[in-house]
Amino acid sequence: MTFRLAAAALAVLLLCAAPGLAGSLLATWRGPDGREYLGKWPDGIVPWVYNPAGAPEGLRDEALVTGLLREAMGQWEGVCGVRFEYRGGSDAPVWKSVPGTLLVGWGGGRGDGAAAEAGPAWAATPSEIAARGYLPFTDARVRLARLFDWEGGSDAHTASRTLAVLVHEIGHVIGLGHSDDPWSVMFASPYTNLLYPRADDAATVQRLYGPPEKPGGIPRYAPPPQGALRASGVRFAREGARHEPLAALPGPEAAGREPVGLRFALQDAPAGTIEVVLVDPSGVFHSGQAFPHPGGTVEGLVGLLPADALASLPGTWTAYVLFDGKSAGAAELRTGRGE
Repeated sequence: MTFRLAAAALAVLLLCAAPGLAGSLLATWRGPDGREYLGKWPDGIVPWVYNPAGAPEGLRDEALVTGLLREAMGQWEGVCGVRFEYRGGSDAPVWKSVPGTLLVGWGGGRGDGAAAEAGPAWAATPSEIAARGYLPFTDARVRLARLFDWEGGSDAHTASRTLAVLVHEIGHVIGLGHSDDPWSVMFASPYTNLLYPRADDAATVQRLYGPPEKPGGIPRYAPPPQGALRASGVRFAREGARHEPLAALPGPEAAGREPVGLRFALQDAPAGTIEVVLVDPSGVFHSGQAFPHPGGTVEGLVGLLPADALASLPGTWTAYVLFDGKSAGAAELRTGRGE
């Protein structure tokens, strides 16, 4: 088995993909008086609906996508006082506004390879803005690009990739821009596909919504115990023709965009489930993939991330090979400018 894997009195603005000033985690918008303001949802409540029309094949299950949306929103509820309220399905096209509501749906994409674009709209008179001290969001949209390559090597990888995109885009919806810190879920140069808001994200979004009612946490990954089956040749490798082994990467500028994967072999393995788990340098689960194995010898390369995305987070990445929930092998990859 081998595998690869507005008028002066009323202003309205829709923000797409990257709000605020470049590098600024707190987004700002220009009000009708020409001044820059922060924006947020009044009372910290975000009603939302989902339109599944146009979803790509791997994400046509409405329950799956709404579950991922709930999980992404829950990540933000765990670090600040914002609250999301599901209002059910919708047939509104994603290019239209649903008053007072966040609409999530599918569109064709911008043509630049982006997975999604998102942002809130606001509407207020200058006197209302002066009284509040911020721009009140009135609705928002998240347009997911159905032409984006959402498919991973497995259903679990597709879900993990989608969740990372949703966490990032929901950050835009509640008032955040892009961050210069690669350890932020709002970092985008390149996207590092983190699943959990980190310390900088939490501290910043709390300036808008205050602390959470029920603080969440970032779970550190605990690898399972070693099983009887052991993988051979476990190593990070570039996904080029020669599968060049990798022990270290320099900074992201020098690392390049070539995909990096995990190469390994299992000899005479029984039927079961093979998993590959990627853990970031802080010890937090990054992504995982699972494959049914019919039995026999397996050799493969499982895609992980582009080299520059791995190199953006300095330290030591670890990838684990699991068989039926037990460890079968692991490899490490050092990243950072000094490598």
